[in-house]
Amino acid sequence: MTMEVVVWHEDLGSDDDAATEEESFARMLYCWPPKSMQEQLRVLQLLQGVYAFSSRFSSSPTTVTHVQLTNMHYCFERVEPKVWIALGHATAQDTDKYIMETVLRDMYASFRLLHGGIAWLLQAASMEYYSVDLPRSLVDAGLHSGLDVLVELASCRKKMRKTAQLIFKIQHDPDTHDCTAATLALADLSSWASTLVAASPVPRLQAVMGNFFPIYLRNLDVKHLNCMHAMDGIPPAPADSMQQMAAHMLAHSLRSDVPAVMHCASFDHGQLVSGGSWDATQLQLVYRFLRLREQQAVLPHQSTKHPREVTPPWLQSNSAQRSIWASKQTYVDGGLLPPKKRTSARDLFVDAISSSSSSAKDDTTAAAARGFQAADGRFDADIAPDKLWRLPLFFDSTDVKSTADLIVWHDAPCTLLLCVQSQANSSSLVADVGNYLRHCVHVGALTDANPPRHGHQVSSSAFIHVNRLTKQTQLHNVGKFKGPVPPILMASCFPPRLLESLNVVRYDLESYV
Repeated sequence: MTMEVVVWHEDLGSDDDAATEEESFARMLYCWPPKSMQEQLRVLQLLQGVYAFSSRFSSSPTTVTHVQLTNMHYCFERVEPKVWIALGHATAQDTDKYIMETVLRDMYASFRLLHGGIAWLLQAASMEYYSVDLPRSLVDAGLHSGLDVLVELASCRKKMRKTAQLIFKIQHDPDTHDCTAATLALADLSSWASTLVAASPVPRLQAVMGNFFPIYLRNLDVKHLNCMHAMDGIPPAPADSMQQMAAHMLAHSLRSDVPAVMHCASFDHGQLVSGGSWDATQLQLVYRFLRLREQQAVLPHQSTKHPREVTPPWLQSNSAQRSIWASKQTYVDGGLLPPKKRTSARDLFVDAISSSSSSAKDDTTAAAARGFQAADGRFDADIAPDKLWRLPLFFDSTDVKSTADLIVWHDAPCTLLLCVQSQANSSSLVADVGNYLRHCVHVGALTDANPPRHGHQVSSSAFIHVNRLTKQTQLHNVGKFKGPVPPILMASCFPPRLLESLNVVRYDLESYV
């Protein structure tokens, strides 16, 4: 396995020398890919030991730590008070630590944006994802959150261990009264532990993490890390003052006419025209997730390989899925879909011609892909309110319930990312926002700002030419291509030695920041 993810809470579990494996393992919240309890404990104890050892030699120890093993490089950080995440990358060579840190932080930031903080997920006794209230017996015992349950469970297991040790010592004593009482106490503790285990929030938290981390990393394609992963941002649209003015006016007037709309970002062919009032960091996280979500749908091999893992908010594989953030061919060119045969220069030339000639066909199909996005990824101009896809977003730095939702509106080549109030009614949003966008002159100005010249065909994908003699690669059609280029595709146009130099340059720049 190329990547590993480990999440743990330092206040859970037990550090007693006599603690059982079950007590020590309680600190582990999530591990991917799945391993045995002993193997997970070995990794956890290694990471904790390295951090404890390195902290002794630093007056102000950092929360980011790296461990380079023979075939695995671990980068781990305290992302929340008491909560740690480790990202492991299987490699036989040294991996740029700054790239590892960037991928780790972006991964956690994306998870927090979509699901909230990990500590808050443990604290919440009842929430949208869980829909489970704590049993009355636990509430009567003073346990009001999932974290309270885990702390009580750790205490209960410690009492069980000490009671079992006491029974072992006195089981052969002449006075059997104490042994009988201890046996009854152990039975009560076991029953109480079973109740606590049934109410533990960890399995539900693991289900949420299991539906995010593996799919996120698989679609991000971090098998071969390079500086392009750390520089992967939102591609800007070509500078056009009229188009940018239309986007700014659209965002301002939409927020004025529909108060439920908090932010509005405009894209042209998947490229950013105006972020409106969106926070740049938050918008980049939202954009990356939407691009990976679309990629998950248009590349069937990723969905069929692990079909049970693909659940909302990800999209199931759909060959008819209309891609708006990048063309399907671009995802294939990026190496995310293995070629069926060795591609010759003639095949590349034929693919480029067919890709260009199909642009007119794409324009006709794009006309049908307009309106609000539904949960299945399709766009519908007459969407029913209950079919509207609303993605909860956790913007607040404090751990509170989501107060904003994301909805997507598309009318080729324009795409709008709308951040709306979570309490806003879907029927009102569809009616008010839809009616405004249908009659707004700024939408027409935005979509018609850069019409293609007569007789000029725009290639729908980039492609790579490999010189078999010099082993050099060259990326074609990037200037004509409208849409983002995946990091692996961009990295492939650099010779290996030049790419290594770029990694070193970025490493040096980060060292001085």
